[in-house]
Amino acid sequence: MILRLNRRVWAAFILLFLVNMIVLALRIPSTGGIDFRVLLLMIASSAVVAFITAVLLVFLYDRISRARRTG
Repeated sequence: MILRLNRRVWAAFILLFLVNMIVLALRIPSTGGIDFRVLLLMIASSAVVAFITAVLLVFLYDRISRARRTG
């Protein structure tokens, strides 16, 4: 079922996940290093947040564009 999501959801997910990873990479040196398990947990939580946000953004975009077309 997850693989059947449309391309816009996957594109939004990849974009949001990459932004989260860039922010994470910029934050790690300021903490003086990080444990590997904590890093994996942060990556996994970023992936979940990015996926949920992508689904919600595409859903809202579809609703708004459908409302504009119908008047």
